[in-house]
Amino acid sequence: MMDDQENSRRLRSEENFNIKSDCLFCTNYAKSNKKKRGGDVWDVKTLDFQDTIIRKCKERNDLWGIAVLGRIEHIIIYGLSKEAVLKLFRTSSEFRPVIEIFNGAEPDKNEISTRGEQALILLNNGIPLEGLDILRFRKFTQKVCTSKTSVQVETLPPTTAAFLYHTLRTYLQTQIWLGNNELNPVDWGWEVTNNKLYPIRTHLLPAPEPLLKVVRCNCRQNCDSKRCTCRKHGLDCSQGCGACRGTCSNSSALNENDDDVSEN
Repeated sequence: MMDDQENSRRLRSEENFNIKSDCLFCTNYAKSNKKKRGGDVWDVKTLDFQDTIIRKCKERNDLWGIAVLGRIEHIIIYGLSKEAVLKLFRTSSEFRPVIEIFNGAEPDKNEISTRGEQALILLNNGIPLEGLDILRFRKFTQKVCTSKTSVQVETLPPTTAAFLYHTLRTYLQTQIWLGNNELNPVDWGWEVTNNKLYPIRTHLLPAPEPLLKVVRCNCRQNCDSKRCTCRKHGLDCSQGCGACRGTCSNSSALNENDDDVSEN
């Protein structure tokens, strides 16, 4: 495995990297089935491909992995394309000063969070100073009134609590690109679990507590996959669940009891 310094030079941001013809992994020239030179390569446009990249980055848990995770996160952020960001950067005199703070070497987390929220509101054509939570609610009501299907929450702007950590990770990633490797990822939107870095999603519950009590699964097996409604939403199974009644592998109470037994 190459060291972090070499990995950091093998990213697609390099001037000599052509995303249309070069391999995302080894950066060498690769051919599609219509070309005559290079190794075989096929276009993959599924979420499974993206999930594989994210998993490999987390397994590597090095500077290369963090950089690629940052790029993926920036690309898929709440349905906004990089083209939309660049267009706003070129045309909006208000947007450029807002994001200039990410280039600064003396970070102020509160100011970075505020500027990041302002930038996302501008990208979503929001009203200045209305806040992400109000913008999210307004977008939701618009979609409810105009959509013929259920509203997909991933198409909405994030909550303020969730976007806070994304903004911190954006600052960290920007500083790494600028050559500043002195910042600790744990202080900038990441947490360490089992000796690996994982992005912090939010510090709030996924929904109000009364609503969380309504969510329940009806699994007939051990609730150990994302098929389980509770596990899918990051919730523990409870006595209100249809079959497991909170006695499955997705129950924190059960895990705590197992720990007590093992200690005894």
